[in-house]
Amino acid sequence: VGTIAASARPLNLSNAQEHPAFAYLPETGEEIYHSFLGVPVLRAGRTLGVLVVQNKTMRQYREDEIEALETTAMVIAEMIATGDLARLTKPGLELD
Repeated sequence: VGTIAASARPLNLSNAQEHPAFAYLPETGEEIYHSFLGVPVLRAGRTLGVLVVQNKTMRQYREDEIEALETTAMVIAEMIATGDLARLTKPGLELD
């Protein structure tokens, strides 16, 4: 995730555990996985976060799956920029 945030580029790994920056942190409660796809959440050239999907099965994510995750990341970036995401995370508040 840090690599994606720093480079602002997607990372598609069929076996994430082989990546030099991989670190398994059992205290997070995260399950062991193989496949990893992460894309930056970008707005105005700035990385706001990283959106990640993982899979226990070893596989390479397809181009259409990468594009779908990038599109989702763009929507999230706009929601962050407009404050809609913050409003959604507060109980009892709705979007206009």
